[in-house]
Amino acid sequence: MDDVSQRLVPDELWTLVEPLIPGFAARPQGGGTAPVDDRAVFTAIVFVLTSGCPWRLLPPSFGVTVPTAHRWFTERTKAGVWRRIHVLTDRQGIPLSVAVSGANTHDSQALAPLVMVIPAIRSRRGRRRRRPDKLHADKAYDSSELRGWVRDRGIGVHIARKGIEPSDSLGRHRWVIERTIAWTFDYRRLATRYERHGNNFCAFLALAAALTCFKKLPM
Repeated sequence: MDDVSQRLVPDELWTLVEPLIPGFAARPQGGGTAPVDDRAVFTAIVFVLTSGCPWRLLPPSFGVTVPTAHRWFTERTKAGVWRRIHVLTDRQGIPLSVAVSGANTHDSQALAPLVMVIPAIRSRRGRRRRRPDKLHADKAYDSSELRGWVRDRGIGVHIARKGIEPSDSLGRHRWVIERTIAWTFDYRRLATRYERHGNNFCAFLALAAALTCFKKLPM
């Protein structure tokens, strides 16, 4: 493995990723696609995400053809057309859940789905946690229905109120999410919208979130 590939997908990252990748299953009747080096393909995909490189310009140095890398990626997605990014993070800005939606979807409509898919987080004390203690959000989420929905799930809530609290009332909490969005758009494939299919774009977004989490792990 060359230095670029090792930097894109270090051994520690691949140790986490490899168990999540479905193994190759040969067709009983024969034929079909041949097995590929999963790490090489995954590395090529991470390169496309981080560089913003169009698929057709994928360098051959990864040892993967363009059709193979693109097929490997798209086979794990389904078609759709989406544009807007939604991110829910912890207090440190680590993304807990991400989503994409239609450009005309109001931010408030994405909150409940984001909260519902927060993964179980390992705690230093006791069992895994599936919900935060408190949720902070800006005026875009100001609605009594949302506040009630969040509280019903045992989560404290601080949502800025329209016409009452200034836009900067969330202070450092708002800065945290804005920094995470900036981290996200450091992945150039997300900054420039190349994907015609929404699930492909969402897959790149989820991969960017996972890589962000990995980079914040203590090594």
